Amino acid sequence: MKFLYQIYFSLPQFKSLGLLGKAFNKMNALILKRLLDRYMPAYYLRTASKAGMGIATEPRVVPLIVSVTSFPARIEDVWISLESLMRQTVKPDAIILWLAGEQFPDRILPKKLISLQERGLTIRYCDDLRSHKKYYYAMQEYPEACIITFDDDLYYDNKVIERLVTLHDQYPDCICTNRAHQIKIKDGKVLPYRQWDHNAKNILTPTKTLLPTGGAGTLYPPHFLPKTAFEAKLIRSLCFHADDVWLKLMATLNQKKSVTHSFYNKDFLTVSQTQNEKLVSQNVFDGGNDKQFQDVCHHFSITPSQFID
Repeated sequence: MKFLYQIYFSLPQFKSLGLLGKAFNKMNALILKRLLDRYMPAYYLRTASKAGMGIATEPRVVPLIVSVTSFPARIEDVWISLESLMRQTVKPDAIILWLAGEQFPDRILPKKLISLQERGLTIRYCDDLRSHKKYYYAMQEYPEACIITFDDDLYYDNKVIERLVTLHDQYPDCICTNRAHQIKIKDGKVLPYRQWDHNAKNILTPTKTLLPTGGAGTLYPPHFLPKTAFEAKLIRSLCFHADDVWLKLMATLNQKKSVTHSFYNKDFLTVSQTQNEKLVSQNVFDGGNDKQFQDVCHHFSITPSQFID
């Protein structure tokens, strides 16, 4: 996977070619995804005993916690994403999978997932806050730690954590992310989400204009968000279906900037059939992100000027 991903991310996005460029990118992604789906799960199973622990054996002064959540529709395949996170060049102090207790009342989980506990995976049950579970509980239970969020449905190369840690060492007071969207403003108003610069790589210094996307890996330093970020009632009423939007706007309240790097110039590839249930249609194509963004901004009196450096 390391070699294939290096080729994949080394290719340009071909934006200048318009629709032809998009078609070429999709074709490359489809071919690579089929290769990964066919060979990587079997490879992971075959080499698990030799892979060793997925977490660090020596604790850090400032802990590094990887936090992920999942739900029943993806529980059979989540072990694949977690396995890729357990084979990193920089290993975290913990990898925690948060599951809603009401979604798994009998606590019966796939054996392939359970077996990862022997190599360091921690499985925790909690109240259901949908995708917000990926950060909500970890940040509160480990306030002195750097929390890195990932999605449960992607193949990760072995340097996703290393690249975040390197970025954090350079910019310790920023949200460090492998992937971000650039908020676009025109005539004093925030443009619709679909008109933003997605997977922006044109800004490589700290800025207020970037919205980190947690799925590809985003690192939050300790004590980075205001207490308001953890008010579950507000999350449910204002931004229940868009954790990335909520986290960006909470960081805005604390006047924090975000920073990314140039390596991951395309989306990570999804695992197997994990995208059968997803929020993309509701949040992007149906305008869900825009409504939630506007609702949170209105509630907290956040103005477009706060996204301008």
